[in-house]
Amino acid sequence: MIEDEFGLNFVEIMEGQISNLFNSPLIWKDMVEFMGTYGQRAPDAMIVNLFLKSKFPLLITSDSDFESCFTDPILHQDKAIYIL
Repeated sequence: MIEDEFGLNFVEIMEGQISNLFNSPLIWKDMVEFMGTYGQRAPDAMIVNLFLKSKFPLLITSDSDFESCFTDPILHQDKAIYIL
């Protein structure tokens, strides 16, 4: 299985829960703001919401739709996106 080969772990968190992987509770209704602001589809907005609230500094993706969400260097100083 690819997850085992690369040592990947899935992030599992429920609405409003706190985890050592996140800076603030994950509120899924916030994803609706990303849909409206950036024109993201719901699955992409969920990923953006999760990433922005997480402690993860880097998002690696092959989906160029995410690029528009991280164009403001002041707003997202501690976040970077790498598009393959």
